[in-house]
This record gives sequence, structure tokens and C-alpha cells, in this order.
Amino acid sequence: MRTENVLSIQTIERIKRYCAFQDRSEWEVRRRMQQYQFSEKEENKMIDELKEANYIDDYRFTKIYVKSKVGYKQWGKRKIREELSHKRIDPELIEEFLDSIPEEEYLNAMRHCIRKWSYTKVMNPLTCVKLYRFLFSKGYEPDLIKEEIKNFVSANE
Repeated sequence: MRTENVLSIQTIERIKRYCAFQDRSEWEVRRRMQQYQFSEKEENKMIDELKEANYIDDYRFTKIYVKSKVGYKQWGKRKIREELSHKRIDPELIEEFLDSIPEEEYLNAMRHCIRKWSYTKVMNPLTCVKLYRFLFSKGYEPDLIKEEIKNFVSANE
């Protein structure tokens, strides 16, 4: 019994380090805890302790995730929504933060991708199709992609 208690304390410390390294969603932490084979009751108790100690906070996680993916990765809203859904984040929370992205920041992220793309490619109808597919894979909306490519091409003629 005593060794189980020591193992449990060591495991909790491992999970705390896992959460302290970077923000994690509750689902990510639960998935990580599965490797330690706790009962559901023990798992829920540890999750509650981690939430009380502010190691896990889906609100904070979603806020940081959205900001970093738009700002650093230049992802579009579709891809961010999909990835957060895979992490079992509440859809209302996802929409709240996606709606809070300033439109100019969002468009600048897409324009940055277009400029980067155009440094190495000559813009012609074939490369515009490839650029469209690239931006679509980054998660941008089709209508917005068409409009921004059209604006970029007309500005550079």
C-alpha cells in the first residue's frame, strides 16, 4: 500500500510537470494519464486537483492556442476549430475565441503566407491554384482565399 502511495505521488508530480511545460487541455492530460492505468475515480480526483492548482484550464488553453496558431503558424479558423475539436474543447469556447480574433490580424496572417509563397513562385494561373490549395490546407475560408489572391495579383501587376 505504501509503495502505491509513493507511485501515485510520483505520478502526480510527472503530470504536474507535463502540465507546467505548456498549457494542456483536460483531454490531453486525461490521455496522458491513461498510461498510468488509474481507475476512473482516481483519474477524476487528480484532474480536480490539477484544476484547483490551476495546472489545467481549458479557457486559458484555448485562448493561448488560438492566439499562437494565428500569430505564429498563420493557421486559418477552419484548421484551428478542427484541431481544438480533436482536443475535446467545448465548441462554444472555440467559437468565442475564434470570433475574438481581430479581422486585420487574421488577414495579415494570410497575406504573410501569400507573400512568402510569392517570393519563390511566379504568379500565374497554375501557381494561383497551388496557392489556393496551400491556403485551404492552412485552414482559411475559400471565399476569403479567392478574394485575397485576387487582391494580391491585381496589386502586383
